[in-house]
Amino acid sequence: MDLNTLPPKGEKRVQAITALGTDIKNAETLFTLSNTEKGNCKQAAMMALARFDYTPAIPLWKKLLKSKTKGEKILMESTADSVSDVIANEIYSFLSALFEKPDDYTLTSAELENLKTYISLMLGKASGKMQEVYTLTAQNSDKFSTFTINENTEALIINDYLRFFSISREDKKKIFPAILSMSILYNPDDRLIKLADELYATYQANWLSPVFMKALLVLPAKNVFDEFHKHLSNNESATYIYDTLGALYFNEKEQRHQALLFWGQYKYGEVDTRISRNKPLFGNLYEEWFSLLTSTPQQEKPSVTLQAYNRGGVLYDAFDEMLVEIIPYPVQNEQLRQQLCDYFIKREKKHNGQSELYIHAFYILGYEIEEEVILKFLECKENAASVYNLQNILQRTHWSKQKRLDFFDTVAPKKFGAREAVKSCRDNLAK
Repeated sequence: MDLNTLPPKGEKRVQAITALGTDIKNAETLFTLSNTEKGNCKQAAMMALARFDYTPAIPLWKKLLKSKTKGEKILMESTADSVSDVIANEIYSFLSALFEKPDDYTLTSAELENLKTYISLMLGKASGKMQEVYTLTAQNSDKFSTFTINENTEALIINDYLRFFSISREDKKKIFPAILSMSILYNPDDRLIKLADELYATYQANWLSPVFMKALLVLPAKNVFDEFHKHLSNNESATYIYDTLGALYFNEKEQRHQALLFWGQYKYGEVDTRISRNKPLFGNLYEEWFSLLTSTPQQEKPSVTLQAYNRGGVLYDAFDEMLVEIIPYPVQNEQLRQQLCDYFIKREKKHNGQSELYIHAFYILGYEIEEEVILKFLECKENAASVYNLQNILQRTHWSKQKRLDFFDTVAPKKFGAREAVKSCRDNLAK
């Protein structure tokens, strides 16, 4: 390619360089640009080049891994085997040294930062050496679970999926199987799928999660249900099913269940490698899942610590949060819809208004919410709920416009005063 045909500078030049990454014939050109360009153009050239297995670039990838950021922005999205092998060698050395430490070892701040970056870099990579990394983590899962990963806090925030607000030993065991689950979602390479099956056959436990994710993406819905619903009867294996369901949501516009990927690190002013992807399941979840998941509303529910969406306020890691995200609405089966309504009515009473989650559940199920439910929420959120919360909630009821206005006129002035915001929200409800 004649480099003189590229735009001379700016965003158009970046876009033109990025477009070269669609054809491996441009690898040599991109390699040249990776060594001659500056700034965003250089980054674009390297990111495009990292899509390919291009042997001459291996020294460049090794150099990036020695930098402070380890080239995360450039290498994270690559699935090329040559890139994968270079990264895997680095990670394997790091983890091997870490697993030589005694039980209950506390990671240094530098080790923690490296661990988080390496986790980002593992995404979607399927080379033989990266498979060895996964096997190493499976062999040392128990030891890793004893480590104090962050001595300054119980929380561990790696990305928007791997985030633990009070990390336990069992949570630590979830990390590497979850990476494999998200890798299969990002890059359903046959080698990753086979690896998931092999690791589960040998080590069981959390390695069920990537096997379940794989099945959701490639098998008919009833086949998935028939093969995996048995795990709900075992508290331990049920946890791994819930964690995988926590990566799903129902896309109302497309009327499809989809798996969600939120990956990459963010630290203000330092690093931002965040990406998001979604992928439809082979088929929407089989209805019988919902019958089983809502069969015991009075029982205490386990925490679901891996969730792509986690907007439940005081109900972080909530089972019900996971469940609401996967409800296929509108629910066509009236018997199932009524079971779901009954479940959430009982769950809302159990939580006594602590979360807006149940109001949302009633809305998507077409249930006419009682005034008492909204009042309890406003009382529980006395210092946090605003008049805008009230407006939003009322807009998600199935009440008539007049009933919404009457309720607003009764509640809003007493709770929020005669502010301009109150008048504005009322005007919105009256439209």
